[in-house]
Amino acid sequence: AVGMRKRLSFIPQLGSARFWLQLHIYVGLTAFALFGFHIGWHVPNGIFEITLALLFLIVGGSGIYGLVITRLYPKRLTSLGGEVIFERIPVIRSEIASEARALVLESSQSTDVIGKFYVNHLAAFLEKPRSWAYWLMPNGRLKRQLVADIGDLDRYLASDQRQISRQLCRIVEQRDQLDYHHALQSRLKAWLFVHIGFTYSLLLFSIFHMILAHAFTGGMR
Repeated sequence: AVGMRKRLSFIPQLGSARFWLQLHIYVGLTAFALFGFHIGWHVPNGIFEITLALLFLIVGGSGIYGLVITRLYPKRLTSLGGEVIFERIPVIRSEIASEARALVLESSQSTDVIGKFYVNHLAAFLEKPRSWAYWLMPNGRLKRQLVADIGDLDRYLASDQRQISRQLCRIVEQRDQLDYHHALQSRLKAWLFVHIGFTYSLLLFSIFHMILAHAFTGGMR
């Protein structure tokens, strides 16, 4: 219903999208109680009934999860400052890595300290995607470690080279923020895909369930 309302946004008489979203939430929460009464608050019997119950729990559970993350994640992303379009993240990653390589090449004219550090520590961070562990639990531990390690290089650098190391610190922080955006926005998109996909499956199974119930109660001869 919410998706249909967004497609029909040119018809103001249907009410605001916010109203339909709130209605969707209240109906979904009420459905939990109705579902419990319908099955008599016990585990269903039979493969079909168990499958239908699992589909309902997945849709309901994913709906509650979505309610939480759609309230929390936008605030977290806004606190970082700036808006990042999800589809542009790979392009921005490439631009950040190119900027870092240019700085390293510039520094190599006077010292190889930054170049060696880049190859041994920064290249993997700036030129490759983050791991699944980071996607599941994004955090800034690696960023803080890299920034601290870059700071430790200052004792080996001249004043002009330290300017380059400061710019590398900025790039590391920028890449970390970008990865954080990607992790949270990916969760939002994955949640919506799961919730909508299982909702359609639940509707199909529910219709079939009603047909069977009607047939076995003598409604179809």
